[in-house]
Amino acid sequence: KVNLFANADIVVAPTGANLTHAHSMKPGGIVIDFNHSFEISEECGWNNIGDAVGLDWTTLMAETTGQCIERPKPKNSHMRVNINKLTKVINDKLAI
Repeated sequence: KVNLFANADIVVAPTGANLTHAHSMKPGGIVIDFNHSFEISEECGWNNIGDAVGLDWTTLMAETTGQCIERPKPKNSHMRVNINKLTKVINDKLAI
């Protein structure tokens, strides 16, 4: 996983422990994460890792959809990302 992040110029992923190895990215690397709308205002440690190593970090608000039967907490529900917003952010970041 460290090698995957170290060789990535851009990472797009949901917020969470899956971004633990973002610290191994090169300075200036781009991370675009997405999170539930009700958690956007909360402090999240993952982007602090990005700040510490000089990453360009953007968080997108996702729509919470449905509810998992096994995990009734809203934060464990499904997320839907607006693909048009995601595409625009990627294009802007890559200056396309």
